[in-house]
Amino acid sequence: MLRYLALMLAMSGPAMAATPNPPAEPPPDDPALRSFTDSRGCVFLRADHGERVIWAPLLRPDGQQRCEEPQPGRLVQVGVYVDDENAMIAVTRLQALRLPAEIGPIQLRGQMMRVVTAGPFSGEEDLRAALRLLRRNGFADAFPQP
Repeated sequence: MLRYLALMLAMSGPAMAATPNPPAEPPPDDPALRSFTDSRGCVFLRADHGERVIWAPLLRPDGQQRCEEPQPGRLVQVGVYVDDENAMIAVTRLQALRLPAEIGPIQLRGQMMRVVTAGPFSGEEDLRAALRLLRRNGFADAFPQP
């Protein structure tokens, strides 16, 4: 149903296809990525219409855009990547470990990059367990964000 709503919005013409609140940062350029949550917590669904890709906002039943407050807890930074493909590979690996993962934009030395985080983790015990799991599975440089 959610995909259907996104497709209806994407194909309904210029007036309705205009996104009142576009993503805060560009979604990764990955055709396999079907949904994206921006740094404000707003959810977007990918709609492919021929050669055109539209990131349509996910709407609640009341018609308002679905944006959620960031969850409390701490994030673990897993890596920073220049290209979207490597960031998506890291996210896929995190998801295989059954960890929540996100990609966010970061500017370092004047260059836009992607930071991959896992979490949020509530409580020090969950945070330490996640760090152990990450480090055992190839993310040796993972560290908790403040």
